[in-house]
Amino acid sequence: MGKSKSSTTKSASKLAKKAKQEEKATKSELKAIKGGSKGKDDNLEDILAQFQQEWKTKHAVKEEVQLAAPSRRLNATFTAYGDHLWLIGGEYFDGDKAYL
Repeated sequence: MGKSKSSTTKSASKLAKKAKQEEKATKSELKAIKGGSKGKDDNLEDILAQFQQEWKTKHAVKEEVQLAAPSRRLNATFTAYGDHLWLIGGEYFDGDKAYL
């Protein structure tokens, strides 16, 4: 009724082979990281500026100006700031689908 010995052995060897391949890939990545900057004259400020630029592009904020009145909402925050009113969050149910 259970798996035969040979199929169990085959699956165990497949798992072991996969684990060995993953370990080898991890070691080669670490080697590339460690040895990648030895021969270069990388400046720390340049590296930090590059990381900062990448972070800014990944975490860019998209702002949409809503000209029409917002939909009815529950559990939202309505905040006055300067001459603007901000409606943040909330949920709206149109009878068929809930929008959060």
